[in-house]
Order: sequence, then structure tokens, then C-alpha cells
Amino acid sequence: MNSIYVTFGALEICAAVFMCVLLIGSVIGRQYRETRDRLMLAMMLVNSLLLLCDAPIWYLHYQPSPEYVNLLKYLSLIVDVLSFVAAALYACFLTACIALQTAVTKRYTHLMLVLCILGAAACVACMFSDVYLWFDEAGAMQYGVLYPYFVLYSFVLLVLETVYPLCFAKSLGIGRAVLLASFGLIVLLAVPLQMEMETVPILMAFTLALALIYAVTHGEMGMRVARQKEQLLKAQLEAEQARVSVMLSQIQPHFMFNVLNTIYHLCEMDAGRAQQAVGNFSEYLRGNINALRCSESVPFVVELNNVRNYLDLEKLRFEEELNIVYDIRTTAFMLPMLTLQPIVENAVRHGICKKPDGGTLAIGVRELDEAFEIRVTDDGVGFDPDAVPEDDRREHIGISATRLRLREMCGGTLAIASRPGAGTQAVIHIPKSHSKEGHA
Repeated sequence: MNSIYVTFGALEICAAVFMCVLLIGSVIGRQYRETRDRLMLAMMLVNSLLLLCDAPIWYLHYQPSPEYVNLLKYLSLIVDVLSFVAAALYACFLTACIALQTAVTKRYTHLMLVLCILGAAACVACMFSDVYLWFDEAGAMQYGVLYPYFVLYSFVLLVLETVYPLCFAKSLGIGRAVLLASFGLIVLLAVPLQMEMETVPILMAFTLALALIYAVTHGEMGMRVARQKEQLLKAQLEAEQARVSVMLSQIQPHFMFNVLNTIYHLCEMDAGRAQQAVGNFSEYLRGNINALRCSESVPFVVELNNVRNYLDLEKLRFEEELNIVYDIRTTAFMLPMLTLQPIVENAVRHGICKKPDGGTLAIGVRELDEAFEIRVTDDGVGFDPDAVPEDDRREHIGISATRLRLREMCGGTLAIASRPGAGTQAVIHIPKSHSKEGHA
């Protein structure tokens, strides 16, 4: 046996193993979500099968024996059919790549699919007759009268796959268009050599082209994944900054000055109440500062304590003008930090405090069949939900952020109903399916 044929067979086996390693590594190492990436994996798989089926032909074809004839026929049929499958996959791959850059129809893809199906069907129909391949008495493979036409047919398919990406050079860029055209071009250059020399491993040309395209697209995919991770990290940072901004917005400087002023006067009139006020204020600040470090849900009792500290401080200022009613029937659930507090603060500042005679704030918590309900009601001045006054926009943004955190962190909802002169009611629902039990 001529050693060159052994070499060709060994090279194809090595190439098949190499392609399988790339394929397995790609599947394990990355998530292929785009169509073109999945098509690349399919082409790599088909290429590996092609090489593994073609390698034995190099050994058997040049060591003829009648007993190998049927095996050679089946292996040749598999190689030819898989070659048309590879051509069809690459046509789909081209369309997917071009579609990422510009609008493109699928007429080319449909044409190539039809041509590949016809070519594969012709191979199946002719393989077991003498018009395509035949074997002499010694078992040596010979080309039939239709074999050149099959080669010409394949040549036409390769020309179509070479020209098609070049037609979109303006959209793809010259470099990318040439890269995509190289698949057909490299194999085209190998076809005449095989016709002339009959010893050119044409599938190695196919492997070379595929490896070249894979190297470039894989690198781009890595960059794309890196960009996606960067965008995700940026979005997370923005979300965290928004959360911190919302938390900080709850610590209103105006409120702090009022509390300190109240404590200042209480120090002269009632030292005991002043001491209690300092304790409430300290707990209030601690709760808000802790919220800056908390990105998960907390037991409701923690949120309730923050709200109580805030309301106790406001009660010192407004005394009889602010009535507070608690109806807490359960605390055995969790919710995002600072969910209740901004709603209560808005009710006091923009509802009750703007009413000349003050009013009543009621906080009720109960357990329903499918959820926990928090209801905050005030009989203040109310507002028109469809109109957001210019000076209330920060509070409006804070409520929107609260509603977003409720939805994203625990599947909860926030509904606010109000009418000018009739007060406001805010209702929070925390689904039990998303709530972990806390401890009172």
C-alpha cells in the first residue's frame, strides 16, 4: 500500500478527533443561543462524521478486494450524502450570519436546500448502479459515466456558496465577506486537484475552511459573551445605585432637621421624652443605613420596627394632629427592605400633614389564602393619581422603585388608590409562594 494513502487516512482521523474536541469544548464551555452558533456546532458534527467515514476509504480503495466492495459503497454513500448535508447547513449558516448585519430573504437558503436534497437523492439512487461508481473484478473503485456530472453539480453548489456572501460585502465588510466565502473557495480549489490527481483529501480542505471560520466566529462569540457580561454587570450596578438612591431619599434632610429641633426643645421641657426621641431617631437611622447593605428580603417585623420609629418621631412633632392605628394580625412573612416605610412617609408628609386639622394613619396587616396583605390608609388631602405635581416627583419615583422591587424580589404588587379630599389607600400583596416565614 502506498504510504501516502495511509497518511491521508491518518490525517483525516486526526482532523476528526480535533474537530470533536472543539465541538465538545464548545458545548461544555458556552451557551449557544443564536441560530448561527447552533449551525456551526451542527457543521462541526457533520464534518467529524465525514472525516471518520472517509478515512477508511483511503485504506480500502487502494487495497482492493471484492470482499470490501459493499463496505466501500456504503461508506461512499454516507460521505456523499453528508457532504450535501454540510452544504445545506452552511447555506443556512451564511443566511444567519448575514441576517445579523442586514435584512435578507431566505430564497437563497431554500434554493440551496432543494439543490442539496436533489443531490443527496441522486447519490442514493445511483450509488448501487454502475453509472456513478463501479468496481472491477479485483474490487478496485472506478468512476462511472455520471461521476463527472456529480462533481460538476457539487462545483456549482460551491460557487453559489462562494459568491453569495460576496454579494453582501458592503453590509458585512470585505474581511467578513471573504472569510465566509473562503468555505466554498478553499474547497473549490481542491476539487480540480482531486479530479486531476485523484489523491487529494478534499475533506481536509473542507475542515480547513471550517476551522478558519470557527476560529473567527468563536473569538467574536467570546467577545460577545464578554460584552453581555459587561452589560449585565452595568445593569446590576445601575440597579444597585438606584436602590441606594431610593434608600438615601428616605432619609430626608428636612425631616432630620425637624426631629433634631424637636429633640432640642424637649431637652428643656421633658428630658425623658427627649431621651426616648434620641433612641427612636438612632434606631430610625440604623434601620435606613442597614437597608443600604441589604439586597435581600427581610422579616416584616424589621420593616415594621423602622416604621414605628419613624412614626414615633413624627408623633412628637404633630402630637394630636397625627393619630396612628395599628392592626397587625401577622408578621410571619418577608418583604424587600424599605417597602412599607416610603409609603407611610408619603402618607404623613403629603396626606395628613397638608390637612389643617391633621388626620389618622392606619396600618393593617393580615393573612389571606394566597398572600399576605399590608394596607396603609390615611384620611389626608388625597391626590389625583393621574397627575404628579412637580414637587412630588421624587416621591413618585420612589414609589415606582418600590413597586419594581416588590415585583422582582418577591412577586408582590402595590396598588394605590386616592381621591382629592378623601385620603389615600395603598395595598401591598406578598404572595405566599414567594414569601419565607419570618419570626415576630
